[in-house]
Amino acid sequence: MTTQDVLSNREIRDPQGTALAYLVPLAEKDRDPLANLSAEVKSLRQEADALRAELSGAHRSIAELHARIEVLSRERCALEADRDEYLRALYFMSKEETKYTEADLRASLETALPFVKVIEQLHVSPER
Repeated sequence: MTTQDVLSNREIRDPQGTALAYLVPLAEKDRDPLANLSAEVKSLRQEADALRAELSGAHRSIAELHARIEVLSRERCALEADRDEYLRALYFMSKEETKYTEADLRASLETALPFVKVIEQLHVSPER
């Protein structure tokens, strides 16, 4: 088997005709593996630098969001205090004062049913 036969067929066969290997021609750029490796390393470094820059931006965003959370938390506390003060004032203003005199209390006690009668009314049996 000559070299020309191998290159034209791109197969390597044993004398019985069994295929042992296939030749894959290399492109011109693949002929220098060190140059390819160097280009790949350079590409990976650029990608890593871009990812580091993105990560740095994300860290800055997180710090800004934490600061914003603090500001909003303080504002919420102030608003809750204002709300509570408003509700207390509203309750105080809408509260009707009830004044009972001693005579009013005596009159209500005189007309009230004794406790025993109230209990009896609650425990009315079905036979009645």
